[in-house]
Amino acid sequence: FLPEFQGRGAFSPMTFYFREAVRCRLTSPKLRLYFLNNTIGPQAYQMAAKYVWRSYPSPRYPFIPRVEQSILDHCSGFFNWGPPDDGYPFTRRMPLRASIEPHALDTSKPYIRFFLEHNPRYTDGYGIPYIIPVAMTNFVPSSLLYVRHIVTRSVRNLRRILLHKFGAST
Repeated sequence: FLPEFQGRGAFSPMTFYFREAVRCRLTSPKLRLYFLNNTIGPQAYQMAAKYVWRSYPSPRYPFIPRVEQSILDHCSGFFNWGPPDDGYPFTRRMPLRASIEPHALDTSKPYIRFFLEHNPRYTDGYGIPYIIPVAMTNFVPSSLLYVRHIVTRSVRNLRRILLHKFGAST
């Protein structure tokens, strides 16, 4: 990330990406637009795949459609990503390495599990590039997923605070 986005938490770069995607969509409404990024660690992949309704590859869409695959193949050379790893077609050799060890991961989460199943060599410098169509048909369900997450988390935190303050009701 650029220096002005470092140290501001995970959502600062995502906010930047979101603003740029909206700007591109508004300036070129008829253009077919995609967001392409790579993930070298399971947590980063989970953040991207969990809250975006249609992103490839993901547990919701464990395949990459032909058009999106051709975009990914074309851009791999531009970003200096290597060819897919043998036996793991979603993975590419990345210029960075993940520093998170597998034993520190919560494999009960489907997105973490998907990442590890499709990229067991992530600590060796392999990542999973993902591609997201930037369209209202993807933005609306993705927004709803994120709002649901925020509401659920808020209710859970409120419940925890009330239980702590008033004790468990009998």
